[in-house]
Amino acid sequence: MATGASTCELAILLIDARKGVLDQTRRHSFISTLLGIKHLVVAINKMDLVDYSEKTFTRIREDYLTFAGQLPGNLDIRFVPLSALEGDNVASQSESMAWYSGPTLLEVLETVEIQRVVDAQPMRFPVQYVNRPNLDFRGYAGNAGIRSRRSRATSQSAALWCGIKRRPDRDF
Repeated sequence: MATGASTCELAILLIDARKGVLDQTRRHSFISTLLGIKHLVVAINKMDLVDYSEKTFTRIREDYLTFAGQLPGNLDIRFVPLSALEGDNVASQSESMAWYSGPTLLEVLETVEIQRVVDAQPMRFPVQYVNRPNLDFRGYAGNAGIRSRRSRATSQSAALWCGIKRRPDRDF
């Protein structure tokens, strides 16, 4: 979960309406916030199996908000009751949940304001392994996921683990 969420700006937390907030829900919420995800969409699914009960939705929402008070950061948390099987509140409003007047899941995803700060941050190039079979060769293996496009040939780089600083020979 952490690997997939490490570059996300928004997390959808899927809760089974029959079971409510579980330890896994709490764990995934906590990991999401530790990774810096500020937008959480709590999708309460399988509302068809609880007869589209507003009371069930409200109880789960309150349980989650009680837990969310312990999470770090200033979070944007939104709740959507839905039945993925029936398509209720996924892309269009549900006729079975007339009591819910909020946006559908798709509308939430299309309207949430994501602030991209990646370009303003220093470039990061994670290296997971240094391969050195002999003294004349040094190879680096790892992810080539560059987080910023603002690197120049004149930029100075530093290996954070050893503090070595150098200028690259050319643009990245």
